[in-house]
Amino acid sequence: MNVSNAVATSILVLLSMSWPLIAQARGGELAEPRASQVEAFAKEAAEAVPGMCVLVAYHDQVVYRKAYGLADVQSRVQLTPDCSFRIGSLTKQFTAVAILQLVDQGKLSLDDNLTQYLPNLPTGYGRIKLRHLLGHTSGIPDYTGIPGWPKLAREDRSPKQLLALVRDRPLEFQAGHDWHYSNTNYVILGTIIEKVTGQSFAAYLKTHVFDPAGMTNTAYGDGSNVARRARGYTRAANQWQDADLISISNAYAAGGLTSTVDDLWKWEQSLSSGRLIPRGLLVQARSENRLTDGRRTGYGFGWGVATLDGHATVEHGGRIPGFQSYAIRVGDAGVFVAVLVNTDDEAAKPDRLALRITRTLLDDLTPSLSIAPEDAKQYVGTYMSDGGAAMRFILDGGVLTLDDHGRHWPLTRVADNEFVSKRDVRYFKFKMDGHGHPDKLLVHPRLGVEQLFARNDRFK
Repeated sequence: MNVSNAVATSILVLLSMSWPLIAQARGGELAEPRASQVEAFAKEAAEAVPGMCVLVAYHDQVVYRKAYGLADVQSRVQLTPDCSFRIGSLTKQFTAVAILQLVDQGKLSLDDNLTQYLPNLPTGYGRIKLRHLLGHTSGIPDYTGIPGWPKLAREDRSPKQLLALVRDRPLEFQAGHDWHYSNTNYVILGTIIEKVTGQSFAAYLKTHVFDPAGMTNTAYGDGSNVARRARGYTRAANQWQDADLISISNAYAAGGLTSTVDDLWKWEQSLSSGRLIPRGLLVQARSENRLTDGRRTGYGFGWGVATLDGHATVEHGGRIPGFQSYAIRVGDAGVFVAVLVNTDDEAAKPDRLALRITRTLLDDLTPSLSIAPEDAKQYVGTYMSDGGAAMRFILDGGVLTLDDHGRHWPLTRVADNEFVSKRDVRYFKFKMDGHGHPDKLLVHPRLGVEQLFARNDRFK
């Protein structure tokens, strides 16, 4: 049975479950107006989803934990904070840590060639190392990008069959020379875990990751051993409908886990304490890789690596039919935010909510440097990438502003020639020529390779 979006929204208001745990953190509770801002952001985001769970830690203590809406729209089952969701590509960091555990034990090396473990691959695969798989710099095509994948995803496949979908296609680039997010990389890593340990991917994670971390509500597959599960939805004709079917075997080590916001916090704590892998390996996993030409990739091993308002972050999202997820960690501020929603609708945007909450908590820690309009004026103009993309900056009310096709994003100066926007997720760094004038622009996205733009004064 389909339920209209309007009805679902009204149910959200009536049945939202509230457990804001305003725990004692350094300096006391989550104070006003911060607490009200977090609540307002979450309520606004909840209007676009059937159900949503949010957990916020500040100074490494949980200060907000709340569920909104419905776990099952048809049966009107209310969502609780301990409900489990499919987390999609958040799975990748678990796979990465499993690989690093084996590195720590001396059972493999990040510089091992892929063909040491899968010898019957095309010749070009011989240059690919395990570190290339972990960092999405292998050049192996993504099987989820092949034509007709949504229908193919309904059928069960082994990891070997998933790799077979792309193994005869040419590599997209030589290993280490570029970056392209590919689920195939993590399917291969899952098979290597199984080959080296003699255990299934699911069994290895349970024994060596979930159990040591106390993650009792995280599992590979459909989460049938978890007490409370959210049902996944998509939106069509302004109604919530059951999401497209997917065999979880097609997500495998790239996206096949279910979890809860509580367990994601336990995961973060276990990593930070060094319980699962040595801190040195965790630092490596959460450090940005660089390509052979020196470009930054914005990615470590299973984590996106970026900055937010001048603070270093590690973060990742997940999307799988019926569900989306996002988790972000800001180490220097002791901030961790996890958001899980039970819809794959693009309007849900769990990343946007996670970032808005994070920025609220960072507000008094973020440098904000004043800049006079006459000084900001030097950055005004249009900057073009080699691919033809354009970034146009204007002065709006004396404030340097990104003009994004008529939408205005005011920028805040956080360092010399560096700006962020409270409403945009990108970080802008202007590069100066020999005369001290901005002639280039580096744009660092939330996830992916930074882009270089050159000033083009032909465009105003």
